[in-house]
Amino acid sequence: MSKNSVEDAKVIMQALLQKKLQYMGRSCELVDFGFGDIVKDKTLSGKELVRASYTLHLQCPFRVSVSNKIITGSDDLFISPFDGNDFVDLNLQHTCLFDYQVEKFRKAHPSEYVQKISLNTFGDVCIEMTTAVISIFVTNSSQDESWRFFQTVKKKNHLVYEGGGFELY
Repeated sequence: MSKNSVEDAKVIMQALLQKKLQYMGRSCELVDFGFGDIVKDKTLSGKELVRASYTLHLQCPFRVSVSNKIITGSDDLFISPFDGNDFVDLNLQHTCLFDYQVEKFRKAHPSEYVQKISLNTFGDVCIEMTTAVISIFVTNSSQDESWRFFQTVKKKNHLVYEGGGFELY
């Protein structure tokens, strides 16, 4: 583990430039973006996984927008997509507005490529793609992890923003 500067983090995240957004999804409230080529991997038990070559995990507020319209964001994880039903079970898929908004977005924008990446010292990230923008906002002052970026299959270091700084694990 080592502290890194915002400049170091920018260099590491430049690996996303010109990479295709392959998927957006979630596991409970952890949001997952996959970029780059599709690669095959195996779990420790031998089950085959198909993933993108780069992964960005979010556990902090974010927004996905196109032009001046919000497509989805972190609050959508806690909103039911069904009128009159407040039930959201993040252990299940298709129980929150985020799931439906992502599905609609991916159908309308199947070929999004990363054009520009910017970061600041607070850990906020802006990923500008062909038509969409992913905006990530770190809002806590604790030592908790806000987001994590890593090369999926290769056993490379993970760039993590936590507790007011960039760490390389």
